[in-house]
Amino acid sequence: MTCEGCAAGVKITLEREEGVTSAEVDYEKTSARVLFDPAKTSVDRLVAAIAEMGYSATLTGQRS
Repeated sequence: MTCEGCAAGVKITLEREEGVTSAEVDYEKTSARVLFDPAKTSVDRLVAAIAEMGYSATLTGQRS
């Protein structure tokens, strides 16, 4: 991400994915925190949605 607008775009993209209940994107930390229903979407799908925007993403932490 190169600006706050990029972070806002990633947030909107994540929030539009079925099953996502919350997405917080931090431009300065180049990170996102996403809460989602694993019965409706997956980490792989969320990473793919970000990749479709031209960005890369990896899972760095996970909570139940």
